[in-house]
Amino acid sequence: MHAGEEGTRETRETDAVEGEVDHHDPVLTDEERASGETMTICVTRRRGPRWVLDP
Repeated sequence: MHAGEEGTRETRETDAVEGEVDHHDPVLTDEERASGETMTICVTRRRGPRWVLDP
């Protein structure tokens, strides 16, 4: 279950398929941030020219 199902700000989580994620959330663990596989869409930004998310 993704945290985003709660509907609370900074917990809406989605999978990052391609691109580098620039995390700005208080929710994910250091390990989750380092993996680059998931992100919180409300407060996270991208690094680089291309970013692909799993809807």
